[in-house]
Amino acid sequence: MHSVSGGFGADASAESPFLVSVHALAADPLSTIIDDTNPGGTVNWLDFQNGYLLPAASAASTLVSAFGLVSFDVSAAVNEWISGSSTVFALAVSGLNDTSGSDFLHGFLNNNNGGVSQGHTFLSISPVPEPQTYAMMLAGLGLMGAIVRRRRRGG
Repeated sequence: MHSVSGGFGADASAESPFLVSVHALAADPLSTIIDDTNPGGTVNWLDFQNGYLLPAASAASTLVSAFGLVSFDVSAAVNEWISGSSTVFALAVSGLNDTSGSDFLHGFLNNNNGGVSQGHTFLSISPVPEPQTYAMMLAGLGLMGAIVRRRRRGG
């Protein structure tokens, strides 16, 4: 995501940084929050924020002190999706964990289309092999190398 001015003079800076975190959710915000686009929702946005944002993993928090690219490690939430322990495939960006004592109304743009907001930010996932899978791959390569050397020597 890209950190940008919120337009109200309460932006993060080196002198006044704040902590932003990404939270997994206990309910789908698009169907739960009551607003102009969803009059059939069940709660207002403030009640949703206070009751449906799950605790953020420490790695899913970033100190924002300037404008520009901001990254969050959401591996914990994605792993819950993969394991099936969470079925709400959405995340919320919030300042709930900030303890700076400063009021802020900072902005974030989606990182698609050159920073032009399209309503959703897309998640990029880079798979990392599990340690035992990686070890097996290395052992297999070593075994193949030994077989090739043995054949070159004539058996």
